[in-house]
Amino acid sequence: MNSDDWDDLFVNVQNEIQDLYKKKRIDYITINDPLSSLTRSNNLGVEPYIGALIRLGDKFNLLENFVKNRKYETHDESIRETLLDISAYTTLTILLLDCDESNE
Repeated sequence: MNSDDWDDLFVNVQNEIQDLYKKKRIDYITINDPLSSLTRSNNLGVEPYIGALIRLGDKFNLLENFVKNRKYETHDESIRETLLDISAYTTLTILLLDCDESNE
């Protein structure tokens, strides 16, 4: 496989991350704030990017338990989906940091 093939695969995974994000966000957001599931942490005095980092930590804990047990005991997503979620939360955290910096 050459570099162009890998680049195509990379873009395909990025598109899959975006599709999964769009599918999952419907259950978490409000119409006026597409990041409301993360910005809601402001109500507790926690900056949204910190809330996103905590959520990322949850996902890494899930992966760590998977590695230890070789399976998810109660979780209904695949390890691949967990990794896609981590990528999406990482991107969202970057967006939150960018928004925070633009408001300073």
